Amino acid sequence: MNTWIGHYGFPIVGLTGSISSGKTFVASIARSFGFEHINTDDIAKNILRQDREIQEHAQTITGIQPVRLDGSIDKAFGKTLFSNPTMLKEYEALIHPLVFKNIQIFFDTLVPPYPKGLLIESAIWRQLEEIPTFDSIWVVEAPEHKRVERFLVKNPDGLGLFKEINLNQLKSSPKIDSPMYTIINDGRDLHQVIEGICNETIKEWAKLNNLRA
Repeated sequence: MNTWIGHYGFPIVGLTGSISSGKTFVASIARSFGFEHINTDDIAKNILRQDREIQEHAQTITGIQPVRLDGSIDKAFGKTLFSNPTMLKEYEALIHPLVFKNIQIFFDTLVPPYPKGLLIESAIWRQLEEIPTFDSIWVVEAPEHKRVERFLVKNPDGLGLFKEINLNQLKSSPKIDSPMYTIINDGRDLHQVIEGICNETIKEWAKLNNLRA
């Protein structure tokens, strides 16, 4: 499993949380305080759109051509994956190594000036048996009714899909040992909260790096 900490001049944060909890929204606020952001879902979707071999494997797993002629990902493909844990596990085993490879390429191409921190967003960080070593993990939480509302804005007929995805994200690994910060995204203004967590993350990272030195 990839380990990114200790090699760069800023903290590496695993940003996670349930579906439609507002992870990307939290990241957008953190960017205003000097943090950068990578979304692993976006990376995975780009790989699927661009790699014909991955598309063929995905179609073999689900029986559905995942990418439409216009380049969009077929919603039936996602619904089929999340309604079948066996298919989902097989697809994740295929796509995850490529996502990690792309993240490593991002690190390898970084040049100064570096950000104050980097958020790597994924709903699955708490689910993996082998969790990447982060300097800290931020967990975004929100009431379920809020998450449903947010999901249905983008997917008006997607209540069933929300339930499938939500069910698959309930699993949580007991192996997390990085410092954790919980952010409640229930509609209140979060700028002050996130600014405080950014500062605390940097402070804890600096303290740990002094110990490692």
